[in-house]
Amino acid sequence: MIESVTVSFLIILSTFFSPTAYATGFQHKHSDTITSQIITISDARKQAVGNQVTVAGRVTVSDQFGGPAFIQDTSAGIAIYDSSNNLYPQISIGDSLVVTGQLSQFHSLLELTNISYTVYPETNIVKPKEITLNQISEAYEGQLVAIKNASYSSKGTFSIDKNYPVSDAFGSAIVRIDNNTDINGSQIPTTPVNITGVVSEYDHTYQIMPRNMEDAGAVPFPVAGSDVPLKETFDIATWNLEWFGNASHGPANDSLQIANVASVLKKIDADLYAVEEVSNSIAFQKLLSLLPGYHGFEAHYSQTQKTAFIYKAATIDSISSQLIEPAGYSNWDYYWANGRPPFEFTFNATINGITKQIHAFDIHAKAMSDQTSYDRRINASKEFKTYLDNNLKTQNLIIMGDYNDDVDQSIFNNDPSPYNNFVADSSYYRVITRLLSKRNEASTTAYSDMIDHITVSNELYPVFYTNTQQVVKPEYIVDYSTTTSDHYPVFARFRFDHTLAIQHTNQPRIPQQPYLSQNYPNPFNPSTNIQFNLPVKESVTLEVYNILGQKVASLINHKPLPAGQHMVTFHAGDLPSGIYFYRLDLGSGQSFTKKMTLMK
Repeated sequence: MIESVTVSFLIILSTFFSPTAYATGFQHKHSDTITSQIITISDARKQAVGNQVTVAGRVTVSDQFGGPAFIQDTSAGIAIYDSSNNLYPQISIGDSLVVTGQLSQFHSLLELTNISYTVYPETNIVKPKEITLNQISEAYEGQLVAIKNASYSSKGTFSIDKNYPVSDAFGSAIVRIDNNTDINGSQIPTTPVNITGVVSEYDHTYQIMPRNMEDAGAVPFPVAGSDVPLKETFDIATWNLEWFGNASHGPANDSLQIANVASVLKKIDADLYAVEEVSNSIAFQKLLSLLPGYHGFEAHYSQTQKTAFIYKAATIDSISSQLIEPAGYSNWDYYWANGRPPFEFTFNATINGITKQIHAFDIHAKAMSDQTSYDRRINASKEFKTYLDNNLKTQNLIIMGDYNDDVDQSIFNNDPSPYNNFVADSSYYRVITRLLSKRNEASTTAYSDMIDHITVSNELYPVFYTNTQQVVKPEYIVDYSTTTSDHYPVFARFRFDHTLAIQHTNQPRIPQQPYLSQNYPNPFNPSTNIQFNLPVKESVTLEVYNILGQKVASLINHKPLPAGQHMVTFHAGDLPSGIYFYRLDLGSGQSFTKKMTLMK
C-alpha cells in the first residue's frame, strides 16, 4: 500500500543528506503534517528487532534481485522486503523512498517488513562507497560498495544462486550471484576487476551482491546464432534430470519437478533431447503429455535410472532404437555402471527440406571420483569407440549424455580424461563441447567441471553451427537446484544447409591420416561441399564421375596442398539429377571414393 505522507518533495531533497535533518527528522511543509518520525537509517538499525520505524533513502537496488530492495542515506543502508512484491516494479535505482516498516531479520540480514511507503521518482544515483574487502562488516550492511582490483578464485561462467570467493590486496570475501540478475552464464573475469554491489548477510556471513554484469565485472560469452531462428537449424540438448520422478532420492516435489522440466524443454525448443536419470515411467509419460508435438521413449534395463530420448515429431522421423550390448567385448556391462549401456536412436532429421540420417547415442557413464570408477570410464570409452569404429565409422553420429567426467582432464586426480581417445582422433570425432571445458564452464550446480558433453562424427561436424554450444542455466526457475535438477542442459545447433565449422577454424587441425568426408548437403541442389583431411603435404586430385564412370568435373588437378582440412564446393547446375561419385587421389598413391546424389 502507498502511505499518504504530505512531505514537500523539494524539502525532502534539500534535507535528505543534511546532518541537521538527521538530528531533528525531516522538516514538514505544514504544521499539521507530522514527518519528524523519519529517522536516519543508522538510528533505525540500532533499534530492537520488532520495532516499527520510518526511514527515507535513495534506492540502490530496485527489482534486480526480485526482492528485497535496498535503500540508503548518508548514514547507512537497509533492505526493504515487500511480501506482496508490489514495491519492486514501482521503483528504479535513484528514486527517493520513504518507508515505514517493522525491523526484522532474515538469516541475520536486517530488513524492513510489513511496509508502507511513498515513492518519489528521481534519478539521483548513489555513488558506491569505495572500501577494501577486509572492511566488509556490519558497518556496511545494506550499503552499495565498490571494491577495486578484486580477483575471483573461480573460472568459467557465473551460475545463479551461487557464492564466489574474491580477494584483493587486503583480504577476501564472498560475491553472491542472485538468480534474478543478468549475470547468470556470463564470463567470470580472469584478471583483477572492480566489483560493485550491496553488502548483504546470510547466516552471519557477509556477501557482496552485484546487480548486473557490469557490477560483477563480467562480460557475456558470445553465443552464435542469436539472429537465426531455431526452425532453420537442427538443435539438440542433453540433460541429466536427477532422479526424475523419484522424490526419495531427487527433488522432493515430483509434480513441481515435472512442471519445471517441461518449462525448460519448451523454452529450449530443441529437436532432440537425450535425458538421463529418468526414474519413474509414469512421471516420464506425464512430462511427455506436457510437451505437445514431442514424442519420447525410455531405455529398458534393470537399473532405476533410465536414459531416454525426447524428440520433435515435425523434424524427426524415428527409424529404430536399441541398447548397445555387443558380444565379444569383455566386461561391457561392468564398465557401463553395471548395466547402463549406451542407448542408440536412429532417425531421419529434416530441416529446410534437407534430410540426414543420424545415429544418436545417449550415455550415462559410471559416476564417482575414485580410481575404480575412473578406470571403468576409461575402459567403457575405449570399448565404445572400438564398437563405433568397427560398425559406424562413416555415419552421422552424435554421442551425448552424462559422461560423468570432463574431456580436458579427469575429475579424478586431474588425470587424463577417459575420453582422450575421442578427443585425439580428430579425423573421425569432434567433442564439440570441449570448448566449454576450456572455458572452465560447469554443467552441474554442485561441481566446477563440465561432465555433460556432446561428441559428433566428422561426417556431421561440417554442419555443426560453430559457437552455438552452451550450458543453459534456467534462471527463470525458482530454486532450480533443489526443485528441478543438479545438472544443467547442454545445447548445440547444426545447419544442414551451411558450414560454419570450417569457416570459423581458429587453428589448423592436423589429422592423423588422410580422410574423405561425406559431401554436405546430400542430397544436394545445385551445390555441395566436399571436405578432406591431409596429415602431410600432398599432391591432390579431386574429380567427379557419373554412374557410367564418365568424368563430369575436375575440381582439383594435381595441386600441392598443405596438411590440414580442406573444403571444395562442387556446383552441378548443368548436370541432370542422379547418383555421382567423387574421388580423391593423392600423390602418395592413396585413393578415396564416395557417392552423392544430385536431386533437382
